[in-house]
Amino acid sequence: MVFEPWTSVGAAVFYRDDNTYAVLIFSKHTNANTVIPSGKWKIKTQVSTVSGKKTAFLTKEEISTYEFTQKTEISGNFYYDFATEVVRLVNHIRDSLRLPPLVMDSVLTECAMIRSAEMAAYRSYEIQRTNFREQKKEYPVYMTTLTRPNNQRPFTILPGKYEESTQGENIAFAQTTPQEVVNGWMNSPDHRGNILKKGYNTIGVGVFIFDDVFRWCQLFTSVPGTEGYHPDKREKAKVQISFDPAVESKVLSKEKVE
Repeated sequence: MVFEPWTSVGAAVFYRDDNTYAVLIFSKHTNANTVIPSGKWKIKTQVSTVSGKKTAFLTKEEISTYEFTQKTEISGNFYYDFATEVVRLVNHIRDSLRLPPLVMDSVLTECAMIRSAEMAAYRSYEIQRTNFREQKKEYPVYMTTLTRPNNQRPFTILPGKYEESTQGENIAFAQTTPQEVVNGWMNSPDHRGNILKKGYNTIGVGVFIFDDVFRWCQLFTSVPGTEGYHPDKREKAKVQISFDPAVESKVLSKEKVE
């Protein structure tokens, strides 16, 4: 079967009651209208439920010019002491299985910290904790990968020598201790596979607390590492989260928490 290519597309986004609805319509036909609409519009629509009758606008009023949000700022706490404990627990498990230990890498750790902050700012991830805060109960989430807020692959955060290495990522949400999050990862085949993979040499762990909820991230690479990095601190951090693929998320400021 041969599919003819589309030649035109129409897109619409409708926002109501804190929910966003989006539609794309494709066609093999086009017209001469090349004007791209812009702006936000307050609308009232008559939605038809009768066969043969069309849905129509009743009112349509432009309320502002739309500008794509390229970045946002989020403030929370980085728990480096918990990150170090996660690495210790991981290496204890690897040692029990006669696997070489992973070296805690300072660059990977900083990248993982930013990744954990990105999770707090990423609506698609937040949806997975439906009614978590309202229900006042645990709703842990474990995932192996998550597209970044700038719609890029997770490992685009890695600089220089790490870019061409073998890479892996584990992420999690809502666990409150290093032991709890490691137990959860080990009970999941995909996450366990990353933790026990023989080809990995280095690890970085991110722990970001925002709105009293923990976000966790592990980054693994095959890049050789050197011993000696075991941070034992907590820092209040402000992180700039980028929604633009051409711009990296970054830490704007950090202050040690006593």
